[in-house]
Amino acid sequence: MQLANVCFSLHKWQEVERYADELRELATAVYQDELRARKMNRKIIPPKTERHLVVYYGQGFLLKSAALEKQGLYAEAKKYISGYADLSEFELLDETGRIEVEKFRLWATANRYTLDVLLGDIEVLPAYTRFLMDHPKEILSGLIAIMESANRHRFKVDGILEQFSSQIHDFTEYENSIQMDRYFRFRYELATYRLQNGQYVSGMEDILRCLVLATIMKNDSDFIRCVTLFEAFRSHATDQQKTEYKQIMEGIRNEEVDFASNRFSFGTV
Repeated sequence: MQLANVCFSLHKWQEVERYADELRELATAVYQDELRARKMNRKIIPPKTERHLVVYYGQGFLLKSAALEKQGLYAEAKKYISGYADLSEFELLDETGRIEVEKFRLWATANRYTLDVLLGDIEVLPAYTRFLMDHPKEILSGLIAIMESANRHRFKVDGILEQFSSQIHDFTEYENSIQMDRYFRFRYELATYRLQNGQYVSGMEDILRCLVLATIMKNDSDFIRCVTLFEAFRSHATDQQKTEYKQIMEGIRNEEVDFASNRFSFGTV
């Protein structure tokens, strides 16, 4: 599971799939051994693990689904959600295990909405936004999916952005590299959306924020994407934005820029 999570942070989706498959096989084997031992009234010493067995079992399905989603295989990814959506029948559950089961139930609901939206089903947007409002920890991931779909299928989400404006303003804390990567993806999709819809000033401002984030993360491919998008819409940038862009590029070339003290407030919408 740790290897799968590391590969996930590195965007090595096929390796995530491989480790997720192995995780499911191992967890299933241990689970079946324990069930057989119980039926035979025989004692068995289970492997010593940091988490409850149901966590490894459910994560095998969740990680597989997530890796397929990242590769754009949305319909296939949906098939694996059923593997962790309802684990209440999982035997050997104690109180800790039951808490984990409820977490998986919540993630399954969120991920079904995500995949439906990515497949272009805009009919689920009202229910999805209500779900996100009720589960604030899912808002950032949910907005990424909504923005990606809006850009791909060309539908408007200005009302949703306004609805979540206060939450977007609070997107300033990064607990880990995965969280920062998610925030970058949201900002990049938001910039793309705004530029596609003629909101050039705010769109270029978002691209400048993304350039800073890509540099902090030392992610060359994301940085190149930002540069490409900025250059594609350069004619719509203000003189101030062109100056700031030049300063960022010069700072990177000279390795002297202090991005931590950059003027951008990453949480503004």
